Order: sequence, then structure tokens, then C-alpha cells
Amino acid sequence: MGYIAAGHSGLYGRIVNKKERRKSAANLAVRVYPKIDKTTQVALSFNEKYGPDKDNVDLSHLQEKLSVIGEELANRIEPEVN
Repeated sequence: MGYIAAGHSGLYGRIVNKKERRKSAANLAVRVYPKIDKTTQVALSFNEKYGPDKDNVDLSHLQEKLSVIGEELANRIEPEVN
């Protein structure tokens, strides 16, 4: 969650709030922010369901949910490194 939250609330938070002064960073964010936001929502949903503070968690769909979050992270990382 740390990696996901850092990107979402750091650079992208400045862009959403129109406080990013670097034009190149703002332009890049316009392209990748929708992917970042989707990944953040998927991760938050996963954490809400399977977080460490949850008791009696139904693990019958855990493998499927891990696969979804893995795919979303791969989709997120790709544009950030390119």
C-alpha cells in the first residue's frame, strides 16, 4: 500500500490539486493518472477486504484477487518507467 499511496497522494495529488509547476510532469500525469487512479482503487478495495485488521476473511477468491491486483500493478508500473 505504501508504493500505491505515495504515488497517488504525492505527485498525482499535486497535479489533481493543480499545484504541480513542472509542465512536463503535469503533461505526463494527464496520460498516466487514469491508470494510477484505477490501480489505487483496486488496491484499496483489496486492502479493505483482506487487510491485516480483518477477522474471519473468506480466502476462497484470494488467488483471483491477487491476480487482479498484480495485473493492475504491472499496468501502473509500465507507464511510470517509460
